[in-house]
Amino acid sequence: MAGDWTPEPYEADDGSVPFTRFIDDLSDFKFVALDTAIDRVLSIRGIDLVRTEWQKALGDGLHEFRVRLAKSLREVFEQAYNIAIQIIELRERHGLTQAELAERCGMDQGDISRIERGATSPTARTLQRIADSLDADVRLVERAS
Repeated sequence: MAGDWTPEPYEADDGSVPFTRFIDDLSDFKFVALDTAIDRVLSIRGIDLVRTEWQKALGDGLHEFRVRLAKSLREVFEQAYNIAIQIIELRERHGLTQAELAERCGMDQGDISRIERGATSPTARTLQRIADSLDADVRLVERAS
């Protein structure tokens, strides 16, 4: 099914690609949130996305894809992003690849990749396994009021 379509960013008359400028201007968090949202929606809906409110037909087989994150989803993505950044920083500080960390944790490298991209929310048990493998602690920290 995925081979039935390809992303094709709009090119303006002057040859610029607004989507490229848009992506380049995103913070790491916003890029991960957008990438995850697109990945999740496309993996669930696939080509049927054209029949939803997320897609607008432009004609000649071309469709505009729209994503707007609700505040509650932004908070979820921000939490996942914060965890991902901490794991990446600790993994790199220990000089480990994703595969090496995965081996230490008894996990698949793909699982580490999804956690680091914020594409999945690890369970408390998984976080503890990762923390143990990185000589770190899992802590709850009181929020600033």
